Amino acid sequence: MIFQMRSILTALGLFASIADSLELGPLRRREIFQQGASALVTAAVAPVSGASASSSSLENQDDDLRKLFRSLYSTKKLGQPAPVKIEWNPPSRDFSKLRYSTSSLSSKDGMIPIPKSGSLPRLPSWLEGHWLITYKFDGVSFPNGRDKISLALPGAGLGTCAVLPNVGANPAPFVQRFGSSSFVWNDDDSSDRAPTGPFNEPFVVEDVAYNLPRKLEGFWPEAKVGSVRVSTSAKSVDMGPACLVTGDGCSFEENPNLHGEHATRCQLEFQGPTRRGGLRMQHMDVSMVDWTTSTASFEGIDEFLMGRSFVQYNQEQELTSYYREYVSYERQLTKQPNGKLKGRTCVASFLPSSNEALALYSYSMKMYAITGEEATMY
Repeated sequence: MIFQMRSILTALGLFASIADSLELGPLRRREIFQQGASALVTAAVAPVSGASASSSSLENQDDDLRKLFRSLYSTKKLGQPAPVKIEWNPPSRDFSKLRYSTSSLSSKDGMIPIPKSGSLPRLPSWLEGHWLITYKFDGVSFPNGRDKISLALPGAGLGTCAVLPNVGANPAPFVQRFGSSSFVWNDDDSSDRAPTGPFNEPFVVEDVAYNLPRKLEGFWPEAKVGSVRVSTSAKSVDMGPACLVTGDGCSFEENPNLHGEHATRCQLEFQGPTRRGGLRMQHMDVSMVDWTTSTASFEGIDEFLMGRSFVQYNQEQELTSYYREYVSYERQLTKQPNGKLKGRTCVASFLPSSNEALALYSYSMKMYAITGEEATMY
């Protein structure tokens, strides 16, 4: 097994220091990153922007997002991601400035990526509630070939891509929650993306504090989350109190914005196994720096598309990760009974040295509505 590991690392051209800093998974995981796409791309897709704009511009964003989804899944094999070129181009800051430092988990907000939007994407009302989700790995492609792949790529190491913490795994079903929030829009709010509609209008957003810990443990059962913190304001990246696994700091009185719409940044503290054996406390800091959405209804189907850009810092590995997640949720009114949805997610993974995605990870999802009481059983 040791000889196998050395051979793989040598083939990838990695230094031992990089290998030691990242947690590697089972052989199946390493095999994924030795397999390449059968062909390279022939055309580029325009990057998706999350900036606020006029109605005509937003319609163009919707078109771009739909074109991108069609391009990603244009191969003959259902679910297999096509080797589409995707650029990293978030509107929040210049790419070179989206960097963390080793002190970024402190109070130095200047080191933290500032999101373009101060609130989470608004989701359709039919997503509200608890969902038991099954993820199925569909495949991976390398748009620029395998020669640029390294273990520093988001998704190559366990926990280096929070939205898919263990690429290649087919986890047991786990629960995710989308909640209704009441957003009060003020004229002096510095966020440049105001939700539409009347003041105090309830709308559905992802419950980040609830979902990310469960997704991490679902994909990586050996990891155990100890606490979670989220941002609480549209004007800054200030963090709320820590919610501990013991329940301390998690009540509405102690932490009123824990499940709110401004949770574009999330910090997780968790225990995870190391490559040398044993457990150690680890820290993950994830910022959603931009997003865009699109909705459509056709032939008895409600469809919701979403693109989101993330910058992530894993403190112990001193590793900064950049990736974009493209998600679709589909409700088939004529063929599927109420309480069942289909979904798909594709993550484009970047390195600081490349402005184009070097890997695309694709999963399909099946979602079953459950009650809050049933959710406590998982």
